[in-house]
Amino acid sequence: MVWTLIGISILVFIIIQLPPGDYLSTYMAEIQAMGEKVADEKIAFLREQYGLDKPLWQQYLVWVTGLLHGDLGYSFEYNQPVADVIGDRLFLTLVLNFFTVVFIYVVSFPIGVYSATHQYSAADHGLSLIRMSRAASSSRASSISRITASRSALRSSRSKWPVRGASTRSAPASYSAQISLP
Repeated sequence: MVWTLIGISILVFIIIQLPPGDYLSTYMAEIQAMGEKVADEKIAFLREQYGLDKPLWQQYLVWVTGLLHGDLGYSFEYNQPVADVIGDRLFLTLVLNFFTVVFIYVVSFPIGVYSATHQYSAADHGLSLIRMSRAASSSRASSISRITASRSALRSSRSKWPVRGASTRSAPASYSAQISLP
């Protein structure tokens, strides 16, 4: 279990580091785009202060040590500690999880026990029908969302990669009939 946590922490750190640059370089680029000049000394000071001048393995060790001590870091976007940002959302998440568990114990388990003890009864068939109709409607909704996403992707990418029939404005009806989406 410890090795799994270490592996997950390494994977999370790698994912955080994957985008090109870092927050400081993005922030400095935004300041320079607004026409303000940023001194190289200030950039170097901030890189040193936030540990961005260190190699990745040292940044990882500092990050993991902070996590183990409960220091999740500071959110530059919200200008407050990350623990506070997460804490604001954590309460509602826990409330939602609590009511989900209550629903499972109060509604779902009794229905499952009833269906198991009264197999092939009319009520069992009715409950099974409700279950299957919900599963079918959720798979239908999933299919519809995939189709919508596919069409949106085609429409947004037509300027980059011309796809025959992707344009709905200027393409003849015969072209749009040739596109088959799942």
